[in-house]
Amino acid sequence: MSWQRLKNLPGGSNPQPLSVVIGHRGLAARFPENTLVSFAAALQAGASMIELDLRMSADGQAVVIHDATVDRTTNGTGLIKSINLKDLQKLDAGYHFSTDGKTSPFRSCGLTVPTLQQVFEAFPQAHIAVELKDDSAALIAEVYRLVKQFGRFDRTLIQVFSIKSKLGKSLRKLDERLITGHTTSEMVLFGTLSRMRLSALWRRRSLILDVPVKRGRLPVVTGSFVKAAHRRGLMVLAWTVNEAKELERLYKLGVDGVYTDDVAAAKTIIEQLRRRYSDGAAR
Repeated sequence: MSWQRLKNLPGGSNPQPLSVVIGHRGLAARFPENTLVSFAAALQAGASMIELDLRMSADGQAVVIHDATVDRTTNGTGLIKSINLKDLQKLDAGYHFSTDGKTSPFRSCGLTVPTLQQVFEAFPQAHIAVELKDDSAALIAEVYRLVKQFGRFDRTLIQVFSIKSKLGKSLRKLDERLITGHTTSEMVLFGTLSRMRLSALWRRRSLILDVPVKRGRLPVVTGSFVKAAHRRGLMVLAWTVNEAKELERLYKLGVDGVYTDDVAAAKTIIEQLRRRYSDGAAR
């Protein structure tokens, strides 16, 4: 398919539905999210790619954490942008994690908030999707610097749907080798035009559509949406999908890949779906 720019992406050249399985914040169902151990576990489970969230610390470091504060995922409190890296990495990133709501098996195990540089160093061959969470030109510049320094243009997808459209568009202008997704406004316009059967009028800025399954109660990933995307040579990656019923629906629609909190469980379900459906029946 013509969207293929991510070099040797596992599953990326496979025409079967849900060939690309992406570890959302690593293997977040079983390990503390956005930590090195979570990313390692997702890759070991067979993830095509790992996904992580980026914010800027007080001293200008690209740090891997989802929320604007450290409160939910660590034993600290406060805004990321107000804490320097040295103090961030003193916090326990496994402090609150629990699979049963009672025990915290990763507390005091030495898990810290990693930097993007540490992730690149730990997983040099992995395909990584980085979601920019801060509306920050400085964060964009730092991510670009690191992608360039580590030579990761063909193994890094930069997601821009959480930042202002203007910043997302400015990112693309830095270097034609950068692989980005689409901004929220661009994806909303595509969805609107696809429902009107006018998607040919839409200007494609990337070869990848990272989209939620729904926006509120409104379904985003529908049969017409997927068909319109594929006609434009776009790869459809849906997030965040953990339920067997939803995986089956997306499989039957021909969606290319999913972000999931449990790569191992999702891959097992997808293999069961492949055995159950022929390619023709699934689509």
